[in-house]
Amino acid sequence: MRRRLLQVRRESVGLVKRVDAFPKLPDDCREKSTIGATVSLLCCAVIAVLVTSEVQRYGRSEIRYQYEVDKEISEKLNITVDITVAMPCEYVGADVTNSLGHYWSLRDQMTYFELTEKQKKEQRKLQSVRREINAKRSLRDVILQSGLDTSRTIIRHDHKTLYKKQVDACRFHGQLEIDKVSGTLHIMAGRSIQHSSGHNHYLAPDLLQSDKPVTYNFSHRIDLLSFGALTPGILNPLDGEEKNTHTGNMMYQYVVQVVPTTVRTRRISAQTHQFAVTERERAVEAAYGRVTSGAAGIYIAFELSSIRVHITEEEKSLGHLAVRLCGIIGGVYTTSGVLYSLVTTLTTQLFGKDPTVEELQETIITEGSVQEQEEA
Repeated sequence: MRRRLLQVRRESVGLVKRVDAFPKLPDDCREKSTIGATVSLLCCAVIAVLVTSEVQRYGRSEIRYQYEVDKEISEKLNITVDITVAMPCEYVGADVTNSLGHYWSLRDQMTYFELTEKQKKEQRKLQSVRREINAKRSLRDVILQSGLDTSRTIIRHDHKTLYKKQVDACRFHGQLEIDKVSGTLHIMAGRSIQHSSGHNHYLAPDLLQSDKPVTYNFSHRIDLLSFGALTPGILNPLDGEEKNTHTGNMMYQYVVQVVPTTVRTRRISAQTHQFAVTERERAVEAAYGRVTSGAAGIYIAFELSSIRVHITEEEKSLGHLAVRLCGIIGGVYTTSGVLYSLVTTLTTQLFGKDPTVEELQETIITEGSVQEQEEA
């Protein structure tokens, strides 16, 4: 009975050995060569570099952009405006109208068009960041991942700082919540007045009665224009924009395409709106209070996109890293075997001898000589 059990055990062990995917060779059948050692060192170096790179990449997340039809019909559009025009407030007015015929006015405040040195430094920094973001999309992703508080880049109005000269500009600012439809922000000559049939801009009477041509200065600076909540990591393309003119009666047109955006990262979770803008400017002819080729002013026309953008931050799992590392090690090891066979074949074809066999022969001769010396 015991003999029968031993026989069954040997058959079981033999059956298991048949499925061994890693057969072993005796030490007597293994020979090391210089070419093999070189390929092995090269293989280890490549594996070390690739593994290090993959581990570093594992620590970095990626920003993904997905697009779908916007289904948020009842959502409101929040507009934040802060624009300074180089004219006194009594000569210019600002309002927002939409395609439904609704009307909103903005608060105005007398201020200085010229910035202080601190404000100029902030403006230059903001413009520099905007240029870099437009040139490098990867920088935009880095800012999103970092959750940079972009509200700190807004130019602050320091009304306690008084200049010796009289105030010469009008600041229009405010936050509006309007319906999610297209509309226009007007900044035109004359005060904006609403009435039953709409609204109009009325010119100052003293300018209408003047014998001199009406000339306005629509040099302006957009300190902030946002369609949606101020979201860390998102810079608006018109923030810090400044236009200066010395010709008078200029028409500035900005066409804005507003895109609903959902942001979900490790540091940010918000629903807001981004926008792209195209701009155009031209001079209009005016004489004695009458214009002949359009009305001078600043016009920001905005339209809503039907596509919603989802911005998410994806992190790689530990399993993904393990699969990548196994692929790197196995791929490099297999490739090194092919490289070794190729080098050996080329060496044999060029020199007529297999370097492994030649080294084996040298080893046998050396060992034979040593043995003969010991016998003598």
